[in-house]
Amino acid sequence: MLGDLRVLLACVSAGAPRAEYAEQVLAQNVLGKPTKKARELALRHLTTLYGLDVRLPLFRALRRLWPVDESAQPVLALTQPIESSPADDKAGKTERTHP
Repeated sequence: MLGDLRVLLACVSAGAPRAEYAEQVLAQNVLGKPTKKARELALRHLTTLYGLDVRLPLFRALRRLWPVDESAQPVLALTQPIESSPADDKAGKTERTHP
């Protein structure tokens, strides 16, 4: 998924609307997926993990920090899904507790 995220963020400008991400994945096939279904699944996974919408604060921060340090990109890519975990949303948690 990191590879797909890197490719997509390189192809879409930082201020682009959500529709531009979908256009690049589905119509332009920038991720090089072999089938339409694979492109749809990739977009769904990336959207679920990252939001792909600059109106979302976490994604906006990711887009702002992404080009700063390429070696930090794996950590940035991992941080957002952890912070926006659906498990926490379902449980109604607003804060994380660490052991």
